[in-house]
Amino acid sequence: MKLKKILTTAVSLSLAISLVSSCNEESKKGKAEAEPTPKSVNAGECLPASMVSKDKVKQALSMFGNLEVVKIDKSPINGLYKVIIKAGGRYAVVYLDCKLQYAIIGSMIDIQSKRDLTRETMVKYQLEAQKEKLELLKKKLGEKKFEELKKVLGSNIAQLMVVDLKNIPKEGTIIYGNPDAKYTVYIISDPECPFCAKLHESIKEIVKKDKDVKFEIILFPLPFHPYAKGIAENIASQSSMEKRREILDKSFQAVSKRDSSTLSELSKGNEKGEKIISEHKAFAKSVNLRGTPMIIFPEGIAIGGAIPTDLLYKMIEVLKK
Repeated sequence: MKLKKILTTAVSLSLAISLVSSCNEESKKGKAEAEPTPKSVNAGECLPASMVSKDKVKQALSMFGNLEVVKIDKSPINGLYKVIIKAGGRYAVVYLDCKLQYAIIGSMIDIQSKRDLTRETMVKYQLEAQKEKLELLKKKLGEKKFEELKKVLGSNIAQLMVVDLKNIPKEGTIIYGNPDAKYTVYIISDPECPFCAKLHESIKEIVKKDKDVKFEIILFPLPFHPYAKGIAENIASQSSMEKRREILDKSFQAVSKRDSSTLSELSKGNEKGEKIISEHKAFAKSVNLRGTPMIIFPEGIAIGGAIPTDLLYKMIEVLKK
């Protein structure tokens, strides 16, 4: 299992309870030339958690990519630190030994009380993060607009994300609706994604009835869709907006019909398109894209998934006031 997949499993709040076992030291008898086995760390050798450098911990965990070390705390087990990290807007718990040589990812179970201590910590931080996010949304939108949006979304308002729009790509996007519309909604989409194809129909419905709204499609071909990269590059390399729309429409029609032959014909990768799509991908990663489609409103808030047409339009009506 790849490390990133392991980290994603640890981050999920629905993490299955699993006991963490440790390996015994191999006997060094008769192995004079073998690498020395690290000595076990005594509790007395541990610095207090408050004295441990976050930078050193981040360096120790660099194999997991770019992450933020939120807090270093003691754990119930002598010789282990409990480290709260944040990656891609999500929290996770990692356990580190005192010498920062070994990391354990998984659930720590209190056998007596039958409690998943790791899960409890993650829930606590996720709830705090959710509270902070809602306060940020309220500040960004204003209390009146926030409350109106809350009525539309209900508890799903917690699914909203705050994003930075400063690096929106300038080339290769696809516009649907009145080009002069004052309100622009951005969609990060994969031309081979069935959920994106579903949302695409909603986009067409909305621009038909509201000439003051347009959608701008940013392409992010997912690696497990075999034709997506070539189709995205084909679209992005077209100088004509009409031609870009034509290819994307055909692609989504083929996705809906499961027509792999048409998808293969549309998949025409090229150097020009590849360069443009790299900018689209960079933007998607900057807003912590977790999957397609992703809907981004000009206020700098976003929501993932192919939400129903009526719900999407109600959100737009609230936000564009």
